[in-house]
Amino acid sequence: MHCQGKTPQEIRIGTKVSIVVTNRRSLIVGVQAVQGNPYDGHTLVGAIKQSVSLTNVEPKHIMVVKGYRGHKYQGVGLVHFAGRIPKMATRTFRKMLKRRSAIEPTIGHQKSDHRLKRNFLKGIEGDKINALMSAIGYNFRKLLRALACTLVFNLKGVWRSIVQGFWRYLHSVLVKLTHRLGQTCMAA
Repeated sequence: MHCQGKTPQEIRIGTKVSIVVTNRRSLIVGVQAVQGNPYDGHTLVGAIKQSVSLTNVEPKHIMVVKGYRGHKYQGVGLVHFAGRIPKMATRTFRKMLKRRSAIEPTIGHQKSDHRLKRNFLKGIEGDKINALMSAIGYNFRKLLRALACTLVFNLKGVWRSIVQGFWRYLHSVLVKLTHRLGQTCMAA
């Protein structure tokens, strides 16, 4: 690959990483490093088996890119290809098929933020460990962000109740003072 204005870079593909992501929350539920550059359709069976063994959930719908054509998956779930939306599809099913594009940002974050772009560990086992640690870091970051949002939301509610309680207390004190001032004015 040659880029204008830059020095040529050697591109070497030694390992292909297969990632299985949930449809709803985009959590990574399966990751495997496959040596070499195998055909995508050949990695689908292993990726789904790993995902099922880890989560104990058999997927009903599997969204994949067109590179997975010719797969040999014989499971309960239906395999749907990106870019093919049937005319008789319902609105929710169309939405789900369009959701398949959500894995692209996941892969981008894995490469840029979680060191999946370059592996510094040695050998085939190092490739597998690097892919696994990258997925763990991605999920951990999502969980920490969700926890932080939950804490902020709950603290906002606590703060609101404290402020409301303060204003209620202040209002009751003012009412009592005005009541006492009214009584002392009447007595005088």
